[in-house]
Amino acid sequence: VALFEAIKHVLPSDPSGIIGHSAGDNIAAYADGCLSAEQVILLIDAVARALLATKTYSGGMATIGLPWKDIQKMCPPDIYLSGENSQSNIMVSGPSESLKSFAKKLQMNGVFVRLLETCEFAPHSPYMEAACELLRNYLTEIIPIKKLRSSKWLSTSTLEEDWGSPEVQYVSDV
Repeated sequence: VALFEAIKHVLPSDPSGIIGHSAGDNIAAYADGCLSAEQVILLIDAVARALLATKTYSGGMATIGLPWKDIQKMCPPDIYLSGENSQSNIMVSGPSESLKSFAKKLQMNGVFVRLLETCEFAPHSPYMEAACELLRNYLTEIIPIKKLRSSKWLSTSTLEEDWGSPEVQYVSDV
């Protein structure tokens, strides 16, 4: 929020486009005028509280230098696609030990793998479902009224074909 405000002070114009992904969607919502600074802070706090209250595993995330179509054939059943950075670089999430074992196997075959620091959570995977449910409860207080996003804001947290769906067009507790 502070960085956005500093940039806005130096370049006093509204952005012509806003791109957000995952936690970055919080700041994108602020830049788009959908959330106040206070709501962004409360939202980040709510995410942390939901994650900590529901954590029952040790998880992680890795970036892998192969396309998903190649990885999915060798991927253990408890490791999930969690993002596609490019056609030849994907993100996976899952339990820490399984993820480390899979990463080691890929690296031994010459594949680029980098384990990411995620505070032992497995972002963008089914392991986050309990936290998401709790977070929805918190969000009803933080965002009591849904607000329409402008067309300037693109979220890469959803598939492009879903950008027109009502749940993506609004910032809300859903």
